[in-house]
Amino acid sequence: GRLEAACLDTIEAGIMTGDLARLCKDSDVKSVDTITYIKEVASRL
Repeated sequence: GRLEAACLDTIEAGIMTGDLARLCKDSDVKSVDTITYIKEVASRL
C-alpha cells in the first residue's frame, strides 16, 4: 500500500531511525529520531 511504499522510499533515501542505521552498511545514512522519521514518511504520502 501507500504507507509501505512511503516507508521504503524514506529508508531508500537514507533516512532512518538509529536502530536501522546501525544495521545499514551504506555510509550515506541520516539517522533521525522517531518523530522526524514519521514526518519524513508522511511527506511521501
